[in-house]
Order: sequence, then C-alpha cells, then structure tokens
Amino acid sequence: MDGFESFFLEVAGGKIHCLRRPNPGKPVLLGFHGFADTCETFQFILEPLARRFELVFADFRGHGDSSRITEGYYSAATYFGDAIALCGQMKRPLTLMGHSMGAALGARLAGLYPEDFTHVILFGGFSGLGPAGEDLRRLRSWGDQLRKNRPEKIRVMKTMREAELILKSAHKKLPEDRISKMAKSLVRPVEGGFVWKIDSGVKSGGAPLPFNPQLSRELWSRVDCPVLFIYGEESHLLPGAGNQASLDEILSHFKNLERHGLPDCGHNPHHEKPDDVVRILDAFLKKHQAD
Repeated sequence: MDGFESFFLEVAGGKIHCLRRPNPGKPVLLGFHGFADTCETFQFILEPLARRFELVFADFRGHGDSSRITEGYYSAATYFGDAIALCGQMKRPLTLMGHSMGAALGARLAGLYPEDFTHVILFGGFSGLGPAGEDLRRLRSWGDQLRKNRPEKIRVMKTMREAELILKSAHKKLPEDRISKMAKSLVRPVEGGFVWKIDSGVKSGGAPLPFNPQLSRELWSRVDCPVLFIYGEESHLLPGAGNQASLDEILSHFKNLERHGLPDCGHNPHHEKPDDVVRILDAFLKKHQAD
C-alpha cells in the first residue's frame, strides 16, 4: 500500500509481518485482520485514520508474510498470544482496530489490558454460542482430518484473473476495482502462477478450541475506553435472536459502546460499504477526541 513500510517483529519463536505508515507525534493504531485475510484488509478506509494515527497493520501467523507454524497447530490461543506480544511492542496507549477474528481477539485483549487502549474499533467479531453439540462436531471433524494426515495440495492459479474470479464468487457485491486490489494483497507469485498467502494449516481451520464464554464476558466488561462496533446486517456470522448468546446480550457487557448496523451489507463492511464506514469512523473519532 502506498506510504507504508514493511517490517517484522519477533514473537514467541516466530516473525510477524507488519505494515507501518509513519506519522510522527501521533498515537499508534494497531490493526488486526480476519481469518484467511492479510494486513492490507483495511486499505479502503484509510482516509480518516491516516491523518490521526501512525498506522500499524499486522499479519497473524500463517497469514500473509508472517511465519508459519511448523511444529504444533494454529488456534485462537496462538493468535491471541501473538496479539498480546505485538501490543506489548507498541507505543501505548493506542487505538485497536480489528475485523472478524481480529475483532474477536481485539475485544478480549482490550479487556485483559484496559489501560493500554484509548479506542477500540470492531468490524464484526461476535458469532455467539453455537447450538448444542456444534463445538463437539467441529472438534471431531478436526481430529478426523489429523488422523488422515494427508498433505494438502497447493493450488497454483495461472493468472491473477483466476484469483480475482475466485474472490468475486465469494464477494459478489464488490466492484471490480476492489476485487483487483484485494487479490493483489492475498496472493504471492510462484513458478507457474500465483498461490494464496495462507498456510495450509490455517486453511484446515486449526484447533477449534473456543474461548470460555464466561471469561469472554468478564473481559468485555473490563474494557474502559469507547468502543465502536460496525457490522453488516446480512452477515452470515451475526448472532441471531434464537442464539444462546444474541448480539444484544454480547454487546451489553461493554460499558461504552457505539453500535452501527449497515443494511444490505455482509460480513465485510470495510470492503462492501467503505464510504459509510469512513463517515462513521470520522464521527466517532471526532466525538472521542482523536484529532
């Protein structure tokens, strides 16, 4: 991305790739992407952020250009540990921003170290408790895959256009120019074409061991700073009214939360409705004196 510099930080035996946009004298905004994404995920909403913050966006392990895990398994605990370590290497207090998995981890991190954050910005990140037996089913499925022990075949896409068409099938509402920019951030060149910037161990889903629900609620209740929650009303991961942990119940644990649901929008509001997101971000940051 224009104006950003690439660097790596050491965490627990691995290297985390980051992009930084320097802004001397300004506080840091640390951004965490979602599952199977990269640190360039926020590229369409930079305008209200770049003038207020020094931006640092990180690739989780197994994603983007960060280290792969060669012994052991990916899990929420791995990513959460990396998030804790990354935050500890930043100038604090700081603003935290996350999408989906990055939002879920960020919301809990802000409760674990509430003194470290001045603002928290979340795009989705709450899916609630699944139906009875769902966690068991996912754990058994993961275990069955381990027992098969079959190396995954890495798909090589011959052209960038092939990658764009795959993304288009998953993001039907996005215009071609955004699809093209996303594709460039999600693939890397290899002999014969391009491959996705994600480790096969991540693609298999990793160890499906969820956060303890009671602990999550305790962490959310400890977040002291203003929290902005933006979500697409058509997201397939949005907790429903029939869910054991509805969205209203989850959000009730935050002390100071501002909520914005975007109609005709799915799980990626920062991709699907960037103009609306920029407007909401700008108003939130003005309101809470981030200028």
